[in-house]
Order: sequence, then structure tokens, then C-alpha cells
Amino acid sequence: MENVKKFFKDIKWYEYLFVGISLVVMITLSIVFHSHIFYILSSTLGVVGVLFLTKVNVVGIFVGIVQIVFYSIISYLNGFYGEMVNNLCVTLPLYIANLITWLKNLYSKNGQVKINSSISWKEVVAAICFVVILSVGMFSVLDYFNTTMVFVSTLSFTFNTLAIYFLARRSSLNFVFYIFNNIANFTMWGTLIITTHDLSMLITLINVVVYFLLNCYGLFNWFMTRKKQENEDTSFDQIMKVLKSNI
Repeated sequence: MENVKKFFKDIKWYEYLFVGISLVVMITLSIVFHSHIFYILSSTLGVVGVLFLTKVNVVGIFVGIVQIVFYSIISYLNGFYGEMVNNLCVTLPLYIANLITWLKNLYSKNGQVKINSSISWKEVVAAICFVVILSVGMFSVLDYFNTTMVFVSTLSFTFNTLAIYFLARRSSLNFVFYIFNNIANFTMWGTLIITTHDLSMLITLINVVVYFLLNCYGLFNWFMTRKKQENEDTSFDQIMKVLKSNI
């Protein structure tokens, strides 16, 4: 039990409150509008996973891997083949790779990971160019299979892939691209709900809004955590210098 508690050590009361209210709202809507169990599981796991990611905690990667499977299923059921292909063929393998990377860069025993502050602008430009080229090919594939809202679905693929890349690099830029991805997903699911009048999918739309708010918070929290880690590292280096000078 103590090993489990340590992963929740850094979560604040207001973070619990926000996630708790979000889950209550989503589960209530899912019951009222008879949402499929996969919608509920995907939304619940997604919110919990993103919360841990905002805390730079490796638990978020574990939870995210499971959530990807459920989200891929509901994407397939609604004709968002781009989302399904993106999640199963790109997001899932990259998340597994991320897990390995994050476990190698643990900063504390409670699962916090060392944030990487050395990302160069050349790497950012190269990553964007590569993913944009990849997205052109993806657009052709999705268009061939008559994917629902193919252009927006391709944008989602682009933003999501970039977000996961920078997540693997432990850079706060991942939240910037996740926010763009949230906007694309909100457009997709919102349009689908309006055109089909299927309110059972409303939980997914609310889920995207919660993701958006958590990602905005995550961008801020990673900035503050990075500063804290840098200060702790500086303090440790100073202590070591003093010890060495006295030897």
C-alpha cells in the first residue's frame, strides 16, 4: 500500500477536486444518455492518465497505454479511422517507447521524471517537418478509406504525433501540441454529435474539454516543476563542491 501511496504524494487537493468533479459529470452524462461502456472507460482512464502526466509522473504513461486501446475502439465504431490508425499504429508504440524512456529518467521515488530543458529549435523544426510530410501520406490513406472528416482527422494525427514525440523527449512542448489536438478532437466529436443527434457521445466531447484544461495546466506545472528541479540540482551541485573542497 505504501508503494501505491507514493505515486499520489504530489497530487494537490484542488487537482483531486477538479478530476473528481470532471469524472462525476462525465459518468452522470454517460448514465443519462446511455453511453457505451467503452466511452466511460476511455474517458475515465484518459482523465486520470493526463492528471499524472501534468505531474510529470510515469504512472500517466501506464494509464495512457490502456486508455489508447479503448479510445481506438470507439474511434473505429464512429468511422474515425484516422484516430484509430493513429492510436494503434503510432500512439501505442510510441507510448510504449515513452515508458522505457521515462523509466530511465526517473527523478524521484514517487515516479516523477526529469524534465528535459535542452530541446533545440533545430530539433523542433525537424520534427515538425517530418511529421507534416508523414501527415500528407496519411491524408491520402484516410481519404481512400472514406474517413469521417478526413482533413480534421489528419490534423489530429499531426498534432498527436508531435505531442507524443515531445512527450518522449520529456519536453513541455508536448502540451502545446496536445492542446492543438484537443481543438481538432473537439471539432470532430462536436460535429459528429450535431449531425447524428447522438447524445451518448457527449461524454467524449466533455472528456476533450477536460483534456484541454488539464493540458493547459500541465504546460504551467511542467514549467514550475522544471524550475524546481533545476534549483534542486544546483543546490546538490553546490553541496558536492563544498564536500569535495573539504576533502
